Amino acid sequence: MSYDFNTSLMVCDHSQSNERYIISPSDLRTLNYVGNTAINQRAPINGTDQVKVYIQGNLVNINDSIYGYQVIKDTNRILEAGVIFYKIVFNREVRLFNPLIEVSYLTQKLFCLKCNGIGRLNNFEQNSGGVLAKIGGNLKLYQRALKFILTSRCAFYPSFTCRIKDFIGQKYGFTITDSDIASEVTRVLDSMKQIQLAQRTIQTLDPPEILKDIVSVSADLDPNDPTLVNISATVSSYSGQTMPLNFSLKATS
Repeated sequence: MSYDFNTSLMVCDHSQSNERYIISPSDLRTLNYVGNTAINQRAPINGTDQVKVYIQGNLVNINDSIYGYQVIKDTNRILEAGVIFYKIVFNREVRLFNPLIEVSYLTQKLFCLKCNGIGRLNNFEQNSGGVLAKIGGNLKLYQRALKFILTSRCAFYPSFTCRIKDFIGQKYGFTITDSDIASEVTRVLDSMKQIQLAQRTIQTLDPPEILKDIVSVSADLDPNDPTLVNISATVSSYSGQTMPLNFSLKATS
């Protein structure tokens, strides 16, 4: 049995890890964001109890006798769309010479650098033991098919790419049509099918992970959003099962 690492879409937790900060020279207590020292916290904190401060790589206890700190509202930060900003202030002056200070915390979707405000992300998923999660069978076929469709550039294997991303922002119904999109998806899935047929001659593949037939492919304009094209495809595997491949493409109305 072969496997792939699970990189399917997951909901982002908006955790920001190890952001760099410096101590404000004006009071030697307040943290300023390294990327813009004119502000304190880069993004709003969603849950002050989730804040973790590290100095020289060591986690600091909030009640530490020397480096204890508070997370308080930043009254000098202009509120943005009702968002409340906080700042981290040490209880005592910190006079370390250029210390490495990092902060990890949860923020809100709009300010999240992890998912760029999208709310979902493709990333390697870990299981409860911290090991990269693996998938096989039909899930592997599903993920591999989407990889083929959504890979638009590859310097090493340019023929194993799909032009679907080149259609983003183009005028739907004029520059591109539903037929253009459906044909490109069909072409790349057929390419994947031929690659797997060749792969089977040198490697054992499980029937559920092998693309057998492209049952259907369609592209339709979203009835509620003229800039959104919904692509639906159905494929079958050699296990006899069928599965849907659905995603959307943002075009210009």
